[in-house]
Amino acid sequence: MNQVKIGHHEYEIEESESVNKFEPRKGEIDFYNRKIRIDKDMTDADKRETLIHEILHGLEDFMGFELEESEIRKLGCGLAMVFVDNPQLFSYLNERS
Repeated sequence: MNQVKIGHHEYEIEESESVNKFEPRKGEIDFYNRKIRIDKDMTDADKRETLIHEILHGLEDFMGFELEESEIRKLGCGLAMVFVDNPQLFSYLNERS
């Protein structure tokens, strides 16, 4: 997957060797350049969870709500589990739209 739409913004998704030069991170969302960077050396499961985490930050920014980082982390982990455990969920939701 190379892009994700959050609200009316398209974010490019890229895997990177160094997500942030100044502090170690698994992922990061850049609201200005509309990019989500994910550490390329993680497992696929960690990449999925990190992507969902960054999407939650994008939703937080777009919709104007505030969550603590620990809340975003828990939601990202929980949603990753739901999506992996229910692969038919997206097709079901798309049928209903």
